Amino acid sequence: MSCAEFPEDLRSAYAARRFVRRQVVGCPESLVEASVLLVSELVTNAVLHARSAARVEVQVLGCGAVHIEVSDACPLPPRAQHPSETASGGRGVNLVEAVSSRWGVRSRPNGKTIWFDVEAAS
Repeated sequence: MSCAEFPEDLRSAYAARRFVRRQVVGCPESLVEASVLLVSELVTNAVLHARSAARVEVQVLGCGAVHIEVSDACPLPPRAQHPSETASGGRGVNLVEAVSSRWGVRSRPNGKTIWFDVEAAS
């Protein structure tokens, strides 16, 4: 498992995408793109909503699957929202649910961890 810390800064989403892309190099492109998309969403949420730095952990489970965890300092779990078509946000949980094969949230003493698994398209 590879880990990296990203500061409470909007540029962290870009840095987290680069970090994940390096960890899953050589994996199928569908797995790479899904992993990068979801990490970007969750790190952005950590910065904007949790007002926190983010810790990203990546575990490649062979070339067909990856397990990723994003931790922040906010104890509140994410909530699914139903934004209008023109809303600029509010789709994060829906996106994670739609793109990942599995996902969940674990409470920690100083925040939460959102984890997800992505499997390569067959």
